Amino acid sequence: MSRTLASLVVGFARLITLPTSQRQRARVYARIKDHFDRAVVHIVATRHGDLRFYTNRGAAAASALHTFQGDEPETISWIDDEVEPGDVVWDVGANVGLYSCYAAKAGARVLAFEPSGINFGLLVAHVELNGLDQSVAPYCLALTDTSRATELFTSSFEPGHAFNAIDSPESQFSAFKPKFRQAILGFAADDLVDRFGLASPDHLKLDVDGAEIAILKGAGKVLGKVRTLIMEIEGRNRDLFDDEIAPLLDRAGLSHAGSWEDGARNQLFTRK
Repeated sequence: MSRTLASLVVGFARLITLPTSQRQRARVYARIKDHFDRAVVHIVATRHGDLRFYTNRGAAAASALHTFQGDEPETISWIDDEVEPGDVVWDVGANVGLYSCYAAKAGARVLAFEPSGINFGLLVAHVELNGLDQSVAPYCLALTDTSRATELFTSSFEPGHAFNAIDSPESQFSAFKPKFRQAILGFAADDLVDRFGLASPDHLKLDVDGAEIAILKGAGKVLGKVRTLIMEIEGRNRDLFDDEIAPLLDRAGLSHAGSWEDGARNQLFTRK
């Protein structure tokens, strides 16, 4: 039924634009698409007020939008329990901005970092849709160990996709065949603060598919000031935790405060 109705709508649009020029027809189609984009919005009720997200920008994004409060409830709890109004939150690996918008609704100042261009576009659209441009600052860049030009390898070319990798097509789990490679700029977190004047975070969220160690190495000063850090530790990072990750956090004065999901993915670190 839905396919039939969609075909009728498309057919009607073609019919009524037959007398117009090709340029005018393209403008009409673009305006129709824009209208439907804004009409298909998913509203999520939260303790901080409603959030609105576009649901017709791809299957991966639609799935994440409908499940984000249940998919990672620990991230919601971290924001609710640890983040206070006015705190600075860095959302590294912000994807399409779900948790950036939630943290902003909770009163935080959010710096959202997402290197994938196709994800970043939807992130910015969600910030605009929710009127949060005064609270969320989106940056289309990666955090790395040293500031440099590099490449992002993506496993999918669809908004909301995950399992991307910087420098080479390899996540924390295994190597993968990239769907697309994108030239990007990567910056050490300390450089973003020292050289470019970005606000140092009170709270740091890392969801970067295996790039955690490199980011931590470039964030020595930043880590020394954060109050809390939440990060996913899976696959290879679990094997390297004791030898490589724990020493970096210990030097920064952060200790393991606990995890969710029986010690699996999301780990919480707080200042000693």
